[in-house]
Amino acid sequence: MADIISELPDDILLHILSFLPTEDVIATSLVSKRWRPLWLSVPTLLHFDQYRYFKRHPEKQKRWYSFAEFVYAALHKRGSCQPIKGFRLLIYDNLHSYDVKQWLNKAIQHGVENLEVNCYPGCELPRNFFNCTTLVVLKLDWPYFHNGFSSVYLPSLKTLHLNPHGNGLAYFSKPQDFLELLYGCPMLENLVAKSLIFLYYCSFEGKLKSLSKLVRAEVCDLRRNTEVFDIPVKVLSNAKFLCLTQCNEDIPMFPNLVHLELIRVELKSVLDILNCSPNLQIFVLDFKYSSGEDWPNPEFVPECFYLQLKKCVIANYTGMANQMRFVKYVIQNSTSLSSMTISCSSDDHQKKLQMLIELASLCLRSSATCQLLFK
Repeated sequence: MADIISELPDDILLHILSFLPTEDVIATSLVSKRWRPLWLSVPTLLHFDQYRYFKRHPEKQKRWYSFAEFVYAALHKRGSCQPIKGFRLLIYDNLHSYDVKQWLNKAIQHGVENLEVNCYPGCELPRNFFNCTTLVVLKLDWPYFHNGFSSVYLPSLKTLHLNPHGNGLAYFSKPQDFLELLYGCPMLENLVAKSLIFLYYCSFEGKLKSLSKLVRAEVCDLRRNTEVFDIPVKVLSNAKFLCLTQCNEDIPMFPNLVHLELIRVELKSVLDILNCSPNLQIFVLDFKYSSGEDWPNPEFVPECFYLQLKKCVIANYTGMANQMRFVKYVIQNSTSLSSMTISCSSDDHQKKLQMLIELASLCLRSSATCQLLFK
């Protein structure tokens, strides 16, 4: 049979190869002389997965040096002028920080734009990493920033994810280092920061400024040991999408905010943020681990309730008095609300039925089109 694929132009073959893991891309060089040099020109992504490598090579017996030799060889064979658009490194065992730093330096030298590093149980990044001018997307799990930064300037970075899946930890020496990292990314649009640990007790210092290009932000669980740090929401005030687990008392205006998610935030702070979000259209409130705090009896109705708020979602509803009063407050005052969705945390069908009856009898809805959905 004719080898139709080998007859395709190089550009098409390179595009096909760009979707494969690096180990498979290199293996295509054994197909024929036609394929031998192609993998060196694949610019899109180098993907090194330690778990996958040892699974395919059980005879290596999880020896670090065998995986390291494979990565060094793949990087060495790429010429100095060949770009590395994307670099993905996944390490789960026997981490050697020196090798990781060498590989990351190599990616930076080749103008890496998209970088994803997941190194368990954590790895400190090379110093020049924080002045990389080509990085556009940076995703890190288990990063160590505990030595602070001599300087941070990532002028092209638009996406920064720290523990985006919430499975790892990001270590900072102090809260100010976290702000220094953010302020060093003037083009930042997408921020995810979860499970940040500060090694030393220190509040956020200096005058806070907002990230002018920010569109989306998820910032959850900042702490030192068991002590929770409030998130300085002023930094995030330009976002259109915002998800928080806690916030400080100094609530700024959110002129662009259209989608807000709050988890474990006190009702007083919830009302303060709603009052400062005049264009809010979608609001999600998660009562997970909620206490029976007193209802704050608000004097004013948030501006977004009159014309903008279209959808409200309440998660982990337990039927406590303060939760019921909040639901009533939203339904009674939101004139444009199209749906109120309430998700109950109980599996007791009788209890859920009682909650539904109580909610249905709360009050008349200000919006004639509002649907009350109970799950």
